[in-house]
Amino acid sequence: MTLSRSVYLSIYIIIALSIMVSTAFSESYLYIEERMIIVSDKIETGGVRGTLGRSDYAKLKSRLSVLTHKSERFKKNGATTNQYLDLNRELVGLEKDTDRLLNSLKRH
Repeated sequence: MTLSRSVYLSIYIIIALSIMVSTAFSESYLYIEERMIIVSDKIETGGVRGTLGRSDYAKLKSRLSVLTHKSERFKKNGATTNQYLDLNRELVGLEKDTDRLLNSLKRH
């Protein structure tokens, strides 16, 4: 009887952990999507106001498009931790480049 309780307890722990991990990843995707919307708005605003040159605007939009496609693919098919971290790292780079280009042009 003790062995069966241990097995059931182990199964419950595994299920609880898997639910917590899946919830954490779903919240992470929401966070990434929110950040991508913010970056998209910054790029669009910079393009409309003329604070981004045409080539910079095109490069940033292209990078954002790639990240959006990856995010949608990961949301649909799932992603490993490393894939998620790579996506996040690429988004951080895009955020920094967007802010750098927008801020450097405001100073001139």
